[in-house]
Amino acid sequence: MTLRSIKDIDKKIADLIKNKIDVIAKDDNLKIFTKLFYSKITNDDFLNQDYDYLYHVVKSSFDFLQIRQEEQNKINVFTPEEGSNLGDKYSIIEFVARDTPFIVDSITAEITKQGYAVERIINRVICLERDSKGRLKKIFTESHDAPGVKFESVIHIQISKLGSEADIKILLERLKYVLSLVQQAVADWHKVLDKLNEVRNHIKDFNLTLHKDDLSESLAFIDWIEDNAFVFLGYAEYSVKLDKKNAYFKSFADSKLGILKLYDPDDLKVIRKDLLDTSNFESSLIEITKSENKSLIHRPTHLDVIRVKKYASDGHLIGEYRFFGLFTSIVFYQNAKRIPIIRKKIEKVISQSGFDLSGHNGKELVSVLAAYPREELFQINQEELFETAMGIVSIAGRAVSKLFARKDKFGRFASVTCYVPKKNFSSGIREKIQNVLAREFEGEVTAHYTQISESILARVNFIVRIRSIVPKKIDYQKIEKEILDLSTPWCEKLSAKLDVLFSKAKASSLFNTYKNAFSLSYIEHFSQNDAAQDIRVIDDLLEAKHPLIKLLQHHTIDSRYYLKIYSHDQQISLSEIMPILENFGLEVIE
Repeated sequence: MTLRSIKDIDKKIADLIKNKIDVIAKDDNLKIFTKLFYSKITNDDFLNQDYDYLYHVVKSSFDFLQIRQEEQNKINVFTPEEGSNLGDKYSIIEFVARDTPFIVDSITAEITKQGYAVERIINRVICLERDSKGRLKKIFTESHDAPGVKFESVIHIQISKLGSEADIKILLERLKYVLSLVQQAVADWHKVLDKLNEVRNHIKDFNLTLHKDDLSESLAFIDWIEDNAFVFLGYAEYSVKLDKKNAYFKSFADSKLGILKLYDPDDLKVIRKDLLDTSNFESSLIEITKSENKSLIHRPTHLDVIRVKKYASDGHLIGEYRFFGLFTSIVFYQNAKRIPIIRKKIEKVISQSGFDLSGHNGKELVSVLAAYPREELFQINQEELFETAMGIVSIAGRAVSKLFARKDKFGRFASVTCYVPKKNFSSGIREKIQNVLAREFEGEVTAHYTQISESILARVNFIVRIRSIVPKKIDYQKIEKEILDLSTPWCEKLSAKLDVLFSKAKASSLFNTYKNAFSLSYIEHFSQNDAAQDIRVIDDLLEAKHPLIKLLQHHTIDSRYYLKIYSHDQQISLSEIMPILENFGLEVIE
């Protein structure tokens, strides 16, 4: 795929219109739509195709645009027939609706979730006018402010080919559902913000009534999330009933807004009473947690839930206000010392460390806290943050593998942060670590976040959903040892094995000679210990100058053996050795 200049694009569109002038020029709307549809495409995904194909793609979208009823999400999924002018390599999704936030990313996320690849996509916002029956009247080249003129989103997506009509139906229904969630969240956006303002006033009134805790940090957090730091997708108010063991939360049906009108993503209806901290109003009034459910809007990540406790005038808990959504990119790039709630934890951890901020350790601690995963900072408590941050400081500057884990206090998740030498890190290593964590926690890794920076260490934060009801004791040292083994390159392990078998000088010489001598097939089937032993035999062979044979028993199957033949000056073919083995009554398996 190569980039094109704007002039190249304009020329391609002009040539397309000229080539198809007999059909395009007859309709001013089609001519304008063609220019808008293909404008600003700076790669060859579409524009390297022939004019006939480009015309039929734009004409298909134009025809689909012709009629749309008010507030309708118009969508179609189909697979062109073999030999179609639209091509037959991909399935196609066409979409037209009122322009609203989150449409494109929500649709593409759902397509990916269903196991299909997005191959090509065109997304355009078109300024147009329709009549009372939803029929297209006029398309404008630029924004046009007049009664009846609207902005509509027109999307054309080509995805990996769907296998059957049943697959098409399933994907279409899923996309319609996701779009209904987007529509509901956007429709209730301002209502949710009104509820946020009510919560702000409740906190102010509560602060004045009690005169015992300064709730300014909580109020600052409310102001901060309102200022584009949080995507509000839903809201509900909850009552609470307490017994000796648990707190039971129930939402008021008429309080639900946004996505909660269509489905319930809340997984904290019952909370153990001892986990419901109400002892310190300032620190426990607002709690940020993660839902087990992933968002179907905007980003396919676990929903963030902002829980604000609701107290009666006498100070006893009577319920919660819960806001559902996602933190925006502001959270990830803004200085952590400027984010309410987070900054207090950071201040206390720095103070608890006793480090001089002008010294090396002090500077390192500040750097660690600044780079710490933002969403983790919201959920981790001060003591856990202190222990983890001090642990990270202790490994600074060393190329080591290290693991830090924190369990969600409600027992639903484990957050595991792994540090691996950057020079050894790869997606393959990450997948292997992921499998180890899933096995040891008896759960499922539902998300991972990788950070590669100027540090010599790569960092991956894994979120593991814990399936077991009974908490399992985790051997973190065992996991850390296994991660170290996984992240250490084969050659480094070979060097260590040679150091055991030979003198330092001899081991170094042999390693330099043989480090690149082993094939990928050998590395896949044999350990570094096997290689070190083979190097020892080969070293002896060079002195003996005659073939050597080595018979080794299989490490798990008693009736199987490995036969290794070492030859000094010529390759011994299988056709020569196989008859000899068969004469001994042996069967060659591999």
